[in-house]
Amino acid sequence: RAAGLDPDASGVIAGDVTACRDGIEETAERLGLDTLVCCLDFGTLSASETAASQRRLADAVLPGLS
Repeated sequence: RAAGLDPDASGVIAGDVTACRDGIEETAERLGLDTLVCCLDFGTLSASETAASQRRLADAVLPGLS
């Protein structure tokens, strides 16, 4: 698995595209989830940084989910 935060320990899925995709899939499978809710606006992120995160999620992470 690619480098990123461990969702088992923190409840947070973060990292590169592969780490996020793997984290979402592993968490969904383990918990039997079929819906994803994301909070991308947190901490000191600016509006433009949050929008960039949303675009990456939509363009690179979500299309690769099984």
